[in-house]
Amino acid sequence: MESSIHRRIALIKKPAWKWIIICSLIVIPFITFVTITSVTIYSVIARMKENETAQSFGIDPALMLLYKEIADQHQLPWAFLAALDQNLPKAKAVMLPRVSKFEMEIESAAQKFSVDPALIRAIIQQESNWNPKAKSSAGARGLMQLMPVTCKAFNLDPDTTCFDPLSNVMAGTEMISRLLTKYNGNLDLALAAYNAGEGNVEKHKGIPPFKETQNYVKKIPVLYKEYGGKGTLSKEEVQKKEIEELANRLKEARTKVDQAGDSNKCMKELAMHTPNRGSLTCAAYSIQSNWAFVERVENQARAYEQEVWNITSNGTEATKGAGSANPSMEMSGTHTSVGMIWPCEGKVTSRFGPRWGRTHKGIDIANRKGTPIYSVLDGKVTSVKSDPGGYGHYLVIDHGTGLSSLYAHMYAGDIYVKVGDQVKKGQRIASMGSDGNSTGPHLHFEIQVNGISKDPMQYIGKKM
Repeated sequence: MESSIHRRIALIKKPAWKWIIICSLIVIPFITFVTITSVTIYSVIARMKENETAQSFGIDPALMLLYKEIADQHQLPWAFLAALDQNLPKAKAVMLPRVSKFEMEIESAAQKFSVDPALIRAIIQQESNWNPKAKSSAGARGLMQLMPVTCKAFNLDPDTTCFDPLSNVMAGTEMISRLLTKYNGNLDLALAAYNAGEGNVEKHKGIPPFKETQNYVKKIPVLYKEYGGKGTLSKEEVQKKEIEELANRLKEARTKVDQAGDSNKCMKELAMHTPNRGSLTCAAYSIQSNWAFVERVENQARAYEQEVWNITSNGTEATKGAGSANPSMEMSGTHTSVGMIWPCEGKVTSRFGPRWGRTHKGIDIANRKGTPIYSVLDGKVTSVKSDPGGYGHYLVIDHGTGLSSLYAHMYAGDIYVKVGDQVKKGQRIASMGSDGNSTGPHLHFEIQVNGISKDPMQYIGKKM
């Protein structure tokens, strides 16, 4: 009994730091486990919700993520890029012949010049679609479309023997084999040289900026893979490249429209097509000069964003000033014809009105840190500042006729515009943060009319 009491006393007298170590060995792993589990569950739920959203749009979830990634890189609204891509005409899928009547010629050439027969088939498919008598407008001949000068270099008559399947395939295979050796196995450069000539590859120090060559270098590797070869690009990678190219075209077209200003013909016609996104809409029109096409893109983009464009009291969609630098507002009750888009994606966690004994002058939209923030209308940046006591770093945009919008809680390095900048509706202006008095990453968004705060939900709407 005495020894037991002594042991207890000795245990109680142990230094406090030993107890801290013992507790740490239990508590810290437990907290770590709970944190990791919570983050994992949140990520899974967020991904499931995003997948559900994508499927409701009829878009593959992976594709929607791709649209968002590329749009973010090019500072474009993802929904508009997605809608544009979805509505552009697509090339019809080609049924590839698994075995052709030229297999003997292909196998002979493949063995002689150590070229994968699948690559030869891919080139023939793209060049002539298996027509040995094919002759292009530029004069290319036969299955592998050899130019007359190339035919002569291989001692073939451009008008006779160059059309012979075996001779043509042998010459074309020897040519691609030599190019692969020259460019150290770089298939893209070898294909670019086969299509545009070695001189152009040297001149441009890589794949020439010719549309035909750019497409050629993308298509052949896909066909190569489909014919059972190694290939270099998957269909997903090709799709990514195509969307990136479209984003570049859209961004460049928008820049040209912005530079042209009021002299741009489309911008003059834009008032007749509402709602619209200003120069972004005209950029889409320049890609496909068809207003019916542009309208489909606009409508689909709005559906992707789940926007609710406000309605006037007579039940018809408002048409004044949508997307203009000086929107003309037509107020009826709580509705307006401004045509604002949502400033960012996320969930509205706090609305306009009384909150914690004071008035909340805007709405809070929560999402992940770094979520893109867009200008809701065309306008001019009038303020970019820090307010450590509340809003953190924030900015204000003047949209004309007394209407302005405020975006708050960003970090200093995540604001991409400065005072005096003219911005367009849908232009990325910042990334979401949690600066100032903030309980987590979110955007505090306000609307002011002649200096008086208004409920932003009167100007924009979204299915929650």
